[in-house]
Amino acid sequence: MSVPQQVLIEAVRNRCEQLDDRYPGYTTDLIGYLAEVLSIERSQPRNVVQQVEAQLEVFGDLYRRKSSEGTAS
Repeated sequence: MSVPQQVLIEAVRNRCEQLDDRYPGYTTDLIGYLAEVLSIERSQPRNVVQQVEAQLEVFGDLYRRKSSEGTAS
């Protein structure tokens, strides 16, 4: 990994850690999905947009499921 990539990942991680957890483990999940998106972009596949959209959809589903678990009584 190049120095600029390391700086970017560290900046993203630091910013994510400043966010309020929307559910237990939110920050960890978010960092994991952002790392996956950066990995997709770095590999430069032809279908990068579709792959990033797929990751976003997976994270959105996870977010909805886990955040609704916290509101269920």
